[in-house]
Amino acid sequence: MYKELLEEIRKAENICIFRHLRPDGDAVFSAFALKEFIKFNFKDKKVRCLGSEELDILPVTEKASDQFIRKSLAIILDCSVEERTDDTRFHLAKKIILIDHHPLKGPIPYGDIQIRDTEVAATCELLAKIFYSRAFLEYKMSPKCMEYLYCGILTDSNSFKTASTTDRTLYYASKLVKDGKLNSSDLNDYVFSKSVAYFNGISRIRNLLKIENGVGYVILNQKLLDKIGVSYNEAKNSIDEFGCINSLDKWAVFVYNRKTGHYDGSIRSRREFTINTLCYRYNGGGHKNACGVKMLTLRKVKEFIEELGKIEAC
Repeated sequence: MYKELLEEIRKAENICIFRHLRPDGDAVFSAFALKEFIKFNFKDKKVRCLGSEELDILPVTEKASDQFIRKSLAIILDCSVEERTDDTRFHLAKKIILIDHHPLKGPIPYGDIQIRDTEVAATCELLAKIFYSRAFLEYKMSPKCMEYLYCGILTDSNSFKTASTTDRTLYYASKLVKDGKLNSSDLNDYVFSKSVAYFNGISRIRNLLKIENGVGYVILNQKLLDKIGVSYNEAKNSIDEFGCINSLDKWAVFVYNRKTGHYDGSIRSRREFTINTLCYRYNGGGHKNACGVKMLTLRKVKEFIEELGKIEAC
């Protein structure tokens, strides 16, 4: 598969890189790492990272016309569910390649070439694995590319604290730091440091935590979001604040989405509690211990919390 990916990159004149809606760090950093790798090694390629939504730590979005996409190779990163792609025009492309690390409940319905590895902690880890592979041996990563990959691994592994972090995650992260001469301390600050206003908002969210049957959860309606002074994305990202509570087996944050009029949730669990099977039934999915759900009514949110509490350790 890696050789096929390289051959398609070599042949393409235009390349469009896509990622998922409401992008996290792994989605954005993987996109710009891939672009940086291609531009560093194939200077004649025209590459665009497409997306409608920005991320505060890398607030860059690029655009491309329909005509440009029709003449392009489309590479979709960190997004196995077709309807979650942050620009559905990838269908216009001459060929579609999917590179992702999310487990699925069934076969992937799209992509001419699919490179998937559910054992890695991040799509950025998968890209590092690809770029360091024998198939790509004659090509090099720039320091900027390695910086993007390292930052993406940091975000999806929550600084190497998630259950998906393995010895291979640490191996590729260490290679990137060594080969790119990266300052890991500075990059950790870059990825995770927040403003005083954000810190105060997250502190208020912490105080709203409720615990039932080993499940910690917060439900944020629009009135609470306005009162606390945090955005939809900031509220959803607060999920990582609760992983340090040793009495919790599972924890969740549900946030009202003003655009849809429903609640979206971020859910996490300890390694021995598998949650993605439940999340598939609530318009969601994801990893074994890190998932999302969407488009839930308040009644469905409460029903989900009750079912989450019934999940037993494997």
